[in-house]
Amino acid sequence: MNKHGKAWWIGWSIAGAILAIPVIYIGTFLAWAVIVAPCKAHHAQKEILSADPQILLTACRKMISNRENYRNDWSDDYGKKKGDHALQRDKGEYGQDVPAIIREMKPFHIVVSTNRVFVFVYGPPRTGFIGYLEGADELGMLNQNRAHKITNGLWMFTN
Repeated sequence: MNKHGKAWWIGWSIAGAILAIPVIYIGTFLAWAVIVAPCKAHHAQKEILSADPQILLTACRKMISNRENYRNDWSDDYGKKKGDHALQRDKGEYGQDVPAIIREMKPFHIVVSTNRVFVFVYGPPRTGFIGYLEGADELGMLNQNRAHKITNGLWMFTN
């Protein structure tokens, strides 16, 4: 015969469920942070590096020249410079005005500046690329330890 009553079993079942929730939550977060996120970032890097660099750079420069035609999904106090246009995927799909090579990478946001375009393909860890206008200062915004030069005017970054 069982020496514990029904209330004892119910109590321990509830306590076990309450203790299991944080363990499951922490375990899920750690699995995502240690396994899933780095794999997705690596996939984004491969996608960027497998694209034709000249076509990608031309697409970036086309976006810079058409900067004023893009919607602006961020307010001016969000940390971007005045005159930048930021497109965010969760605020609406990218239209046909975004070049196909960039649109097909499904970036989560794009910041178009007067002399460069930041395309954030995945994050975190943030992974993407920067395309510069010809003659622009390419080293001003880059952390050299986390950036990889693809070609003149086109850099890939991770952080």
